[in-house]
Amino acid sequence: DTISDQKTSIYIKQANVTIGPSNLLARDVTLKEIRIDKAEIQSEVVSNRPYEYFVQLKSRKRRTANKGLVLPSWLHAKRTHFSLRDIKFIVKDSILNRYFNIEVHQIKGILKNNNLQLNGALNLDITINDLGFNTKKGSYINGARVRGNPKLQINENRDLINIPEFMLSIDDEVFRAKANFNLSDITSYTFSLQNENTNFKAIKGFLPDSLSAKLSAYSIHKPLKTTLNMSGKFQFRDKPKLYAVFSATDNDVDIK
Repeated sequence: DTISDQKTSIYIKQANVTIGPSNLLARDVTLKEIRIDKAEIQSEVVSNRPYEYFVQLKSRKRRTANKGLVLPSWLHAKRTHFSLRDIKFIVKDSILNRYFNIEVHQIKGILKNNNLQLNGALNLDITINDLGFNTKKGSYINGARVRGNPKLQINENRDLINIPEFMLSIDDEVFRAKANFNLSDITSYTFSLQNENTNFKAIKGFLPDSLSAKLSAYSIHKPLKTTLNMSGKFQFRDKPKLYAVFSATDNDVDIK
């Protein structure tokens, strides 16, 4: 991309799709099943342009972006099965200081069409090596294995995606998690995580260096009750609102 100076490479070892024959004859292709085994997708911004150029480019894209939730036309009218195995995603932007590195061990699922709502179910097993929204401050998760079986409720008319509460494992920590996305304008989101028996040392390992350093003086020996709520918008320069509560009774704390 010569405008954004973004280079993308895609390698796929094996991809299989199942298409309804009647749809092919009508030249209206929808996919009943998608399976991709072993792939690597890399994207990097390499540029000599100034930082201000990319700030203006992001602002322009935001103003001209399509609003609302638009489902892909290739989804089957009744249901689509999908399976991803051994997929690597790497996104690097040294201009805007972003870096994402995710390995998909397995994501399996199904999407079912139910009148105005699409319902889905996922089996998720990934490793998040880096979530670097601002690499100057560090990255989140930092190599943790993430597993879960979330459900999806997608309402195209209301531009909403809802993920009801499910159990989410991040390494050995197990959280009750839920999320909502509103795509009616600039996509906004809310996340919620709760854990009655949190290992404080493990939590520090999931945080970027800038936040972990603020907690480095504290050692908490017994499990904590943790509640995390985060909300924000998928918008350049948006600062998410994070509300965290850690509580415990009869605990032992060392302060250096």
